[in-house]
Amino acid sequence: MGKTVAVDSIGISPFSALAPLEIEKLNYHERKLMNDERLALFHNLVNLAAVDHKFTEEEIGFLVNRAEAWNIPSDEFETALAGISTGQIEVTIPEDHDQRVGMLKEMIRLMAVDGEMAETEKRLCANASAQMDFTGLQFGEILEEVISERD
Repeated sequence: MGKTVAVDSIGISPFSALAPLEIEKLNYHERKLMNDERLALFHNLVNLAAVDHKFTEEEIGFLVNRAEAWNIPSDEFETALAGISTGQIEVTIPEDHDQRVGMLKEMIRLMAVDGEMAETEKRLCANASAQMDFTGLQFGEILEEVISERD
């Protein structure tokens, strides 16, 4: 199990307004996640989307898309949503490097679901990547890879 950090400690702040999500192909890192790993990642994404105490339509669409793509049962989706109602929002950082890469990519996709990523959003993701022990160079490469997927 990876380390757990409070969302506030990784510098995540409210998300900006987001636009509709286009279904994107899952790359190598996402495809190799096992069911438990996908479920843990899904819970992390729900927690990140809830950090501003509201969900936009685009965030919900993104999460529904991931739940369907990863075969997350509806009761697990509800469990993830119920977990945020306790008020303590945490993100579990995976121990495995490939899982961290996959998690960071999904965080970036969630934050950029509108097709843009503002400088403030890039900084927020950079802070999260530092908690995952990525260097600035590694973060930049991961960010560029996700951005290039949308082109």
